Amino acid sequence: MLGVSGISSDSRDIEDAYKEGNEKAILTSKLYANIVAKFVGSYFVELGGCDAIVFTAGIGENTSLMRKAILENMESYGIEVDDAKNDKAIRGAQMDIKILPTR
Repeated sequence: MLGVSGISSDSRDIEDAYKEGNEKAILTSKLYANIVAKFVGSYFVELGGCDAIVFTAGIGENTSLMRKAILENMESYGIEVDDAKNDKAIRGAQMDIKILPTR
């Protein structure tokens, strides 16, 4: 993150700069989300689907912006983000923020 943004390696700093409209922070966030989404997508294909996508650790637990960005282009997998739930997610609490169709 530091190498691309020139701001920090801390995702909280990147998110703050993103919200201020910093172009490098926006690029960094998009790049990070794209990399994670590629991994999620590759596992989705490898496993033939999934029952849940679990976000953990600092970014996964605390950053609704990043969770949404990661899942944003996964509609073709049947994944939709419930923005109201995603925005209300509380650190450390288990919460469903997406909808996966039943198979």
